[in-house]
Amino acid sequence: MKHFSMNRRGSFTAAEILSSAFCPLDCKYCYVPKTNSMKSLHKEIIRSLEDNSYIKTLEKVYGNNLKYLSFWGAEPTVSFEKIGRIIPQIFIKFSKLKSLNFSTSLMTNPNYILNFINLLINQNKKLQLNIQISLDGPAFITDINRIKGASKKVPENFCWIIKELNKTKFTNLNIRFRIKSTFTINNIRMLNRSPGLIKEYFKYFDKIEKDFKKLNKNKEITFTNSCAPTLSLPGEYTSEDGKELAVLFKYLRKRNCPNVYYLRMKKVFGSKDMLFVKPHMFTCSGGRNNIGLGIKGDLHICHRSFFLNNKEHLDSILKQNKAENWEINLFEQDKAKLIANNFIIDIDDEKGKIRWQYVMRNYHDFTRLKNNYTIAMLKELALCGQANKQYLVDSNLCRLFAIFVNTAVSCPEAHLLNTGCVYFLPVSLIRIFANGVFLGFLKQFLKDEI
Repeated sequence: MKHFSMNRRGSFTAAEILSSAFCPLDCKYCYVPKTNSMKSLHKEIIRSLEDNSYIKTLEKVYGNNLKYLSFWGAEPTVSFEKIGRIIPQIFIKFSKLKSLNFSTSLMTNPNYILNFINLLINQNKKLQLNIQISLDGPAFITDINRIKGASKKVPENFCWIIKELNKTKFTNLNIRFRIKSTFTINNIRMLNRSPGLIKEYFKYFDKIEKDFKKLNKNKEITFTNSCAPTLSLPGEYTSEDGKELAVLFKYLRKRNCPNVYYLRMKKVFGSKDMLFVKPHMFTCSGGRNNIGLGIKGDLHICHRSFFLNNKEHLDSILKQNKAENWEINLFEQDKAKLIANNFIIDIDDEKGKIRWQYVMRNYHDFTRLKNNYTIAMLKELALCGQANKQYLVDSNLCRLFAIFVNTAVSCPEAHLLNTGCVYFLPVSLIRIFANGVFLGFLKQFLKDEI
């Protein structure tokens, strides 16, 4: 069967599919603006799951090369009953499939997840299931970012699932749970004003880990307490926000908390010999070996643009007077239309796919343009007092910073939506890391290496 296999190393192996347009929450930082148009879109998704069009599209794009499949949307678990019905066919069509992944708020009925896992157990296929739980911390963070009571309900649902799973023995399925914590700038300011709450933050996640260890006796189930916070994106960050983040990360260092961005920097510096030989090792996988698949045979860089080629949805966003989690002006400037017209490709558009793949290869394989742009913007910001003055006098420091931000926060979709160019990261991301954060990372790195 002919399929889309233009990737330089053979063919695409990973897919993210749009599986839901419904979510019971409206988190402050969610990348999916919630509007009434989501209801009709969700119905379309359900129809596509029922008529097997998903499988046909996957087969057309991947042939038999699909190895990793992720379910995305607003809250993917609400569609698990429908997805479960096509899982046996997916396993037959894609014999190389070895991993399923999804992210959940864990605020829907936990039976959705339990029933889905039991279905996978009964397939008797060797498989890795990765489940990311979005949970930001105690009530003073999670209940503010998400919905009141979430900080209590999510651990309860998680423990219930673990308890139920331990009633069943299985060997072919490995399940890995991990935490994804996200902070807004308001969360960061609050913790800096009351640093004693940071201790409560870690105690909260430590209890979840202890409860897991107490309940779980199955070696096929693991839990990674990866509560190191990530930044909410997109975000319009100022230089003052960067200083606030530097203070928070200093507090976290004292707690020996693993820092996601610092670990990414260490990976780059530790593999520096590969940085300019295989730069794609350090960028995101979107548009490289992973692509997003919409419900109408539309190809995306990743899941973040799933809703951006739906005119009804875009129009409904523009009618909103206020959306805390999105800058409406980005849509007013037609940034979403730019993505829809140039970076969301019809599966049958051969010329469009060639152009798209060419541009994405440039993004992943060629770094000089990205780094030089970042250095220029960094110096401009330093000149006008929005970045540390040290970047004005140390060119090597500027280059290290550029390498860091273009790997640690590599996101072509965010670049497109904010700057209109796949190569140029948002200026606010330079500000947030160039006011003490990166210099703190360097000091820590030198200390760790001695």
